[in-house]
Amino acid sequence: MFGYVTVHKEELKIKEYETYKGFYCGACQALRREYGLSGQMTLSYDLTFLTLLLSSLYEPEQQFSKKRCIAHPQKKRLMIENEFSEYAAHMSLLLTWYKLLDDWRDEKKTSAIVGLRLYHRAFLKARELYPEKEAVIRKYLKELSGLEKEKSTDIDLVAGTFGHLLGSVFAVKEDIWQELLYRTGFYLGKFIYLMDAWDDLKEDEKSGNYNILLLRKQQRYGRTMEEEERFAKDCEALLVSMMAACCEAFEKLPLLQDVAILENILYDGVWNRFDKMKKEAEKISAKK
Repeated sequence: MFGYVTVHKEELKIKEYETYKGFYCGACQALRREYGLSGQMTLSYDLTFLTLLLSSLYEPEQQFSKKRCIAHPQKKRLMIENEFSEYAAHMSLLLTWYKLLDDWRDEKKTSAIVGLRLYHRAFLKARELYPEKEAVIRKYLKELSGLEKEKSTDIDLVAGTFGHLLGSVFAVKEDIWQELLYRTGFYLGKFIYLMDAWDDLKEDEKSGNYNILLLRKQQRYGRTMEEEERFAKDCEALLVSMMAACCEAFEKLPLLQDVAILENILYDGVWNRFDKMKKEAEKISAKK
């Protein structure tokens, strides 16, 4: 489900992009240090954004280094790490574990049971370090799984369940910024869930898998080209409203450090995948 919260590289200055890559590589380094090579496989752009956001807000002491890695052995890469790189690493393991567990329970995927065995010790470590976060992630993913099995058509309830999960992960401390961080994560979580549903529309239509946007399409829209276009516009408006609410909370946080990178991600980068799919659909439509 993750992977949508990325930068729009072309709109960043060279130094800003190098800083972003530094945080990304720093998150990868934290995963390797805490969980080994297998831990690095859980790296995501979304939790890199979380590291950037929390680092900008709390301005912790940071460690800068240049190292080679398996992915880039020929040249040393800048790595920026701090306490939130490690926090994101632990959250990444918890989210990965429950995603694998959900895949095993729902579809009996062989890859899921292999992953559960691979990450078992890592999961126990992350759960011991963050028992409250683990309980919240488990709670909301269980609720989400139940709603999906029931084929719920309540879009706010379904997307909001994942929103509550991500909001809880974003609200790292009980302080004056807790509510704003929660709201930023909540609406970003709703956006991610709905973007994932949009991304999987064609595949889920063929397989019959649950998809909240597909259910809405089947119930409210016809099969003509005009109805397809209306559905796409309504989905885009829905995604825009989620991101607008996310940005409203984000803009109230007193951020200075790397704020241009964060704004690039939320105002532009999150739409990379949607814009690509939209252009592909327009090309197909033009040929007809």
